[in-house]
Amino acid sequence: MAGLIEILNRLSETAEPPEQIENSGLKPSVRNIVAEFAGRMRHERAFFFPTIPGALLNQAKKRFAQDLRYDEVPLALLADGIKGDARSGILVTDRHVYSKKTGPRGMRLALLENATADNSVWAGCSGLMAEGQLVFKPVLVPGELVVLLAELIRRLAQRA
Repeated sequence: MAGLIEILNRLSETAEPPEQIENSGLKPSVRNIVAEFAGRMRHERAFFFPTIPGALLNQAKKRFAQDLRYDEVPLALLADGIKGDARSGILVTDRHVYSKKTGPRGMRLALLENATADNSVWAGCSGLMAEGQLVFKPVLVPGELVVLLAELIRRLAQRA
């Protein structure tokens, strides 16, 4: 019986409720962009709406996305923790980008609310840069995923 309860708890952590997906309010164009990048960024550390595991999302909220608002829709998560978890990483929502920086709290950037975001986000050898500052320096996430994530953020900013 305990094994069944553990399995059910795990399932509830990994799937977003269907009504939350239906009521997310995402524009079809945003859903299409996210789906396109989900196909291009296939990797064990990359997760996309609507299948971001709840356990990883909760870790991100505790570690670096403490300011995540209840009405934001998580679109993409790169989990950069040593054990494949989201103790470190970057989370893109329909409004903000959250990332793990040094210190106890993460950082939140309003890139998707900023009309110039499409010009101010780029990825280089040191990581993801935005508005002139280093936002995410990957440890285990491959650099090509960071480059694609920068492109995803620029595309989302153009649609915002």
